[in-house]
Amino acid sequence: MLRFIFYLAATYFLWVALRAVFRGIGRIAERQKRISDEDLVRCAACGTYVPKSDIVRRKGHDFCGKECAGKGRA
Repeated sequence: MLRFIFYLAATYFLWVALRAVFRGIGRIAERQKRISDEDLVRCAACGTYVPKSDIVRRKGHDFCGKECAGKGRA
């Protein structure tokens, strides 16, 4: 009986772990699809291309993040 409970618990934990892994893979695939469908914009400070939805806009220029926007090399 104890062995049955152990196998049942092990199966449950394996199922939970695999479900989490596959959900993570699905989210990554969704984000990659969203990014691949979006236009890319060049950062005015470092030249990196980022998706249009992730840009930081300061003084009429597009930046890849707050760090580059703070540098303000544009």
